Amino acid sequence: MKHLYLFAFSALCIGQAAAQAVSGTVTTGPGYADEVWYSFENGAVHAAPAENWDLAFQISGFASSVRINGAAGTELFAAPYAIDEWNDLDTAGMAALWPQRHNDPANWEAGAFNRYTTSDFDLGWGIYNMITHQVAGDSTYVIKLADGSFKKFRIDALAGGVYSFTYADLDGSNEMQGQVNKADYSGKNFGYYSLQSHEAVDREPLSTEWDLVFTRWIDFIGPDGDVPYGVTGVLHNFNVRSSRAADTPIAEADPWSFPMQDAINTIGWDWKSFDFAQGFVIEEDLSFFVEAQNGNIYHLVFTAFEGSSTGVYEFIHDIASALSAAETVRTAPLLYPNPAAGAQTVRIDAGSGALGAVRVFDLSGKQVFAQRTAETGQAAVIPAGRLSPGTYLVHLEGDFGTGVQKLIITN
Repeated sequence: MKHLYLFAFSALCIGQAAAQAVSGTVTTGPGYADEVWYSFENGAVHAAPAENWDLAFQISGFASSVRINGAAGTELFAAPYAIDEWNDLDTAGMAALWPQRHNDPANWEAGAFNRYTTSDFDLGWGIYNMITHQVAGDSTYVIKLADGSFKKFRIDALAGGVYSFTYADLDGSNEMQGQVNKADYSGKNFGYYSLQSHEAVDREPLSTEWDLVFTRWIDFIGPDGDVPYGVTGVLHNFNVRSSRAADTPIAEADPWSFPMQDAINTIGWDWKSFDFAQGFVIEEDLSFFVEAQNGNIYHLVFTAFEGSSTGVYEFIHDIASALSAAETVRTAPLLYPNPAAGAQTVRIDAGSGALGAVRVFDLSGKQVFAQRTAETGQAAVIPAGRLSPGTYLVHLEGDFGTGVQKLIITN
């Protein structure tokens, strides 16, 4: 099966006149002991133990996401007590009545603590003050740690770039204060804390250094998609988007037919399945396109997965489109006029070559126009009047190869 994927991918690369394909291997270790961060340009850039943290506090961006390490066994319960009732907290009826909180598997900024909010200024664990620009904690929680112990927990504040929090045994003993200072993790997505070792943990690379992370998390399955389930797979970074080329032979897939998604679990975990006779099997006719931080779109194909015995992923990727480079078209067709007013018609002249297909996409990845022609020397046209003012990507196929050109429509 792996050889068939290699053949299909090679055929695709030849058809696209693409750069040399890269064969990648990521090893997360027996039992998926490590998380591994990966860059399409530089390969694996960093690894860290997957279970050396309990809480993750958002550093970059404008949100104040606080996530739990659900895959390691950390569980979070919202307590029906205000923060000033800290000393009165009683866990009677917790298992049956207290809501359990989970990270949103599709969004880094929707952690278990802040995902369930009621207003723009309610961060779940606290309230944002528009005057002081600080967050004052207002909620209490109970956390079940991976070792089976329980702690009561509250986030006291986010002030001056410092998350401050308090935790203790359920009976109030062994109370401790912890902090995560954003300044200590500048340029990273999250700073981490271990309630078991009582220390902040610096464990991820700079956000600009990676595109994907090979990891474990809690996703949701079942008919209603509401059953939490531990999974192993791939998430992407904040500034990365991806799409699933499902039910499409690998050699026939192209990035313009599958709109890019912001959901960080678009690649996810279900590109593989377990067969008791064969072990893990890679889904056929499934590949992915990833718009990386460098602006290139990469075609990603998984070829093998060894499971918890080694934690090895094997895959191939190649540049499907260099969005900023017209050199992907060997002899670029001419688009004119460009920019074009809305009342004009944009002509695409392939010269002496044949122009096979023209497809126009807006910047969200939605196809807004398509035309096919196979006559040598025939110019295709794009009716600019049917497009709203803005910037578009024109995907061209023909004797010259394949490539992308930018088209601007003005008022």
